Amino acid sequence: MDERLKQEIEYWSVDQFDGDLKARHTLNLRHWDAIAPMLVHPLPPGPFCVVGCGHGGIEQKVAQVCGRGVYAVDIIEPKPRPPLWDTFEKEWPIGYYPGVDAQRSLPFEGYGAVFCAMVVHHFPDLEGFAATCLRHLAPGGWLVLHEYVGLPGLHASEKRYRLAQRLWCSLPIKYRLREDGTEQEHVRVVPDGEAEGYEAVRSDEIRPVLLGAGFEVVAERFSAPLTGYRTIVWGEHGIRRLNPDVDRVVDALESILMASGVLNGEVWTAVLRKPSEA
Repeated sequence: MDERLKQEIEYWSVDQFDGDLKARHTLNLRHWDAIAPMLVHPLPPGPFCVVGCGHGGIEQKVAQVCGRGVYAVDIIEPKPRPPLWDTFEKEWPIGYYPGVDAQRSLPFEGYGAVFCAMVVHHFPDLEGFAATCLRHLAPGGWLVLHEYVGLPGLHASEKRYRLAQRLWCSLPIKYRLREDGTEQEHVRVVPDGEAEGYEAVRSDEIRPVLLGAGFEVVAERFSAPLTGYRTIVWGEHGIRRLNPDVDRVVDALESILMASGVLNGEVWTAVLRKPSEA
């Protein structure tokens, strides 16, 4: 196994986040908000799979909105068992399968759809993942993705930082306060090489590898990086504070950056289809 992936598994397998787990689940639901409008009906038949469920991902929404049984898998094996897993299994037809490497195999064949929200950019073996999905999806099944596809390592340019800083400093101070009431004076950009070794390993290759493997595009769109996976990091810790007012302002700033050509559409939301004859 790739050494960078081993580091990630070790890091995420321990429930070390305490109160931050609820915030992380909320961020996962924001990923679902980007995916949901892309789902066209009728949905493919068969059970669905969510890859990268972590300590609680989008599997709840998939089961609730799509009305399907869900296999939720992740390469990590959290210890202790995440409380959200127990809650979701009681409320929805969801089964959790920890320790599953989606680059190699999945716990069922004949899925109607496989969902991935900000997980594939961690994979060093994109070809293996593509082959796994083609093998386990039913003919005509969907691969639904919401993924960072920008430069590997979350690289950001100095030009991008300078414009982001100017926009940030132009905001009213109420939008730039930390939770303790002190002023957040600077945005922080992830410079080349600073991101963890398992972040954006082959991110810019995701789309060409999957399409090259034979998947067909049903629908796709590109957008600015979302919370926790942005090249520009708004806020001290790299995760947007869950404040609706701040969220709206940051969304507006990102729109300006995209329109100016400084911030590229580095997040790919797509519904891909396995060919019926495959």
